[in-house]
Amino acid sequence: MIFEGELADATSILQECLRVNDQRGEQYVRSYSLHHLALAEWRSGSFAQAAAHARHALRIKRTFSDLVGIALAVELLAWIAADEGAPERATVLLGVAQQIWQPIGQPLFSSENWTKPHQQCEAGCRLALGDQAFEATYHRGRNLTTAVAVAYALSE
Repeated sequence: MIFEGELADATSILQECLRVNDQRGEQYVRSYSLHHLALAEWRSGSFAQAAAHARHALRIKRTFSDLVGIALAVELLAWIAADEGAPERATVLLGVAQQIWQPIGQPLFSSENWTKPHQQCEAGCRLALGDQAFEATYHRGRNLTTAVAVAYALSE
């Protein structure tokens, strides 16, 4: 629904999912509900709220050592940072996400729904920073350990 632009319907369903998660004390699915809510908010231009939900999801994902979920949350935080006018932070986060995806394989599920916004984010950051600065900043993110990278993504 989110990728088809049905943001209001997706948001309503995700809020209901969060309500049920809260009633049951469920955290793993809650983290994905928060992530997808952040994705819908990002797509609707609510960047601050999207970032807050993505960080909340990332905190939960960290407790489960959910590398796929961590990579998705970090990637989304990169897109948000780019749209908020922070290309250096976005580029570090893109490098972080790539570093996390590497042992998992198939970054962003090789899905156009995920790869297209990634490519747009990367192109915008490259344009803002220039090729040389982009590459240096991207590699800085790739060289972080997962624990340090998640802390960076959470601004800890």
